[in-house]
Amino acid sequence: MSVIRVPDKGGNCVTFRDVDGYWLPTIFQEDVFRECHKLNIREDDVIIINWMRSGTHWLFELVSMLLNNNDVTIPKKKEDNMIEFSDIRTLEAIPSPRVLNTHLQPQVLPEGLKTGACRVIYLIRDPKDVAVSWYFMHTSYSHYEYTGQWQDWLPMFLEGKVDWKSWFDHVRSWERLFQDNPDVNVHFVHYEDLKLNLIQELQKLSMFLGLDRGITLLEAIAAKCTIGRMRNDKLKYTLHEKGLPVHYRKGLVGDWRNYFTVAQYEHFQRLYQEKMTGSRFQIRYSAAMD
Repeated sequence: MSVIRVPDKGGNCVTFRDVDGYWLPTIFQEDVFRECHKLNIREDDVIIINWMRSGTHWLFELVSMLLNNNDVTIPKKKEDNMIEFSDIRTLEAIPSPRVLNTHLQPQVLPEGLKTGACRVIYLIRDPKDVAVSWYFMHTSYSHYEYTGQWQDWLPMFLEGKVDWKSWFDHVRSWERLFQDNPDVNVHFVHYEDLKLNLIQELQKLSMFLGLDRGITLLEAIAAKCTIGRMRNDKLKYTLHEKGLPVHYRKGLVGDWRNYFTVAQYEHFQRLYQEKMTGSRFQIRYSAAMD
């Protein structure tokens, strides 16, 4: 087990835990990471998969409420159900149906994910918004020990020199798994669609989960799960830094326009087209700078 410090373009370092070349926040434990591929996948598991800052906490709450058939705040941290954060004993003790979540790539996860033995929800968000949100997470959490500037941090994100590594590699690796394993029962969710029409997306999720949930409940869940309500309702069930819940920031779509320069945007677009050629998401996140 080794803790490493990775410098940005300005010489400021971010602190990570390096486990065989896989970088994680230092609050994650090596033994949990090494054991997560052994987790037994149940037929009624629902596993949310996505890269960081894509709306995991939000979707975890939405899916859990749909399964529970009510709009009651889930009395736990989503990290309690996170494959690479909680040990196997903790995860195995969760009663079915479990709503699990992970940011990992498929090669280090249980083989059961490839067999159709569970339901998989792949959540994706505009990587430009993801980058901005992840930068502020790095500067907010003390365990990263990072005080760098946006313009120096962005190249690290684009090069995959951050925890959980490359956004592009994450998306493409899961796309390949879904293509090569057609039995995987997967439902794709776009963060922007959740923001645009949450009721409609909840209806789609209900159908995918094999549930029959009425419009009254869907509206109640949507009202309960605004970022403002969750910031308050989940206050004691989320990680804090200096007394503040850092997981609930703005939750906006297109906030990247407030941070990307024209040059940064143009560089991102070139890289995006290079990395995402042939992807089902190739066009989706090619928004103009305006």
